[in-house]
Amino acid sequence: MFKKREIQEMIDKGRIKPLSPTEIARQKRIHKVKSDAAREYLKVSENREWMVKHGKQYLVDFTQNELKAMKKYFNALDEKNEGSIGAKELEELLISMGLAENAVQVRRLIETVDEDRSGRIEFDEFMEMIKSEGNA
Repeated sequence: MFKKREIQEMIDKGRIKPLSPTEIARQKRIHKVKSDAAREYLKVSENREWMVKHGKQYLVDFTQNELKAMKKYFNALDEKNEGSIGAKELEELLISMGLAENAVQVRRLIETVDEDRSGRIEFDEFMEMIKSEGNA
């Protein structure tokens, strides 16, 4: 982590540009989304563990190992580390998994689970897509 003095020196030497107020706000939103997602993931994870421990695994859609593997795949697709992936990033994966046959079907799948209508898929939406298509 850089100190304020070090950052100011880099700005003064032209090695980095200062962030605009718009970019600062954008970065804060991304950080909040990631923080909220991490908290939600932990809560869901604890609930899943409780259900399995108490013989209710039939209520759990994916095992912890399956979830970890899917999160790994999702993160690999999320090259910019934004916490979401677009249609182009999803296309090859969904077609290779047999969940879609072409780009048009990929976009339709995205539309069915994209709750915030961002045109991008967050991890929970991704898992909903995998779950719904696996049961279709």
